[in-house]
Amino acid sequence: MVDQLEGRWRGGDFNAGDVLLFHGMTVHRGTPNLSNSIRLSMDARYQRARDPIVEEALMPVGDIWTWDQIYGDWKSDELKYYWRALNPRIIEYNSSFYEWRDNLAFEAAEKGDETARAVLWRIAQRAKDPAKRDRALAGIGKLDAVGQGSAERGAGYG
Repeated sequence: MVDQLEGRWRGGDFNAGDVLLFHGMTVHRGTPNLSNSIRLSMDARYQRARDPIVEEALMPVGDIWTWDQIYGDWKSDELKYYWRALNPRIIEYNSSFYEWRDNLAFEAAEKGDETARAVLWRIAQRAKDPAKRDRALAGIGKLDAVGQGSAERGAGYG
């Protein structure tokens, strides 16, 4: 599906409360959580106030709440909607990269390529289009079926 990255991955031991900072263009990945504990992570993104920003970046993540709901119980209005005073230059969001990535994942899933799974889960969880979410879930189901079939063959059932 994609070219393998050459070179060596860098890593280290991390403990609860550790912070890792890197540039937004840094290729990165997580490793499997082999502990009995839940692993939580936070994605915080920053940019210069004078740089243009897409409206989606000013909205709460996940479309679970509105800002009015989040600010509902705040005792002070001082920091509510603080970015409005900065008069941000809002630009249209360009989703072409994500559309390209999603289409690659759909094609890979059709071929039974397991590398599509993470992107399919992301689509299933975040896509606004219900048909696209359903297609991602169907792709995950196909990968599950292919994986189970290969496990059965490996166990002598196929």
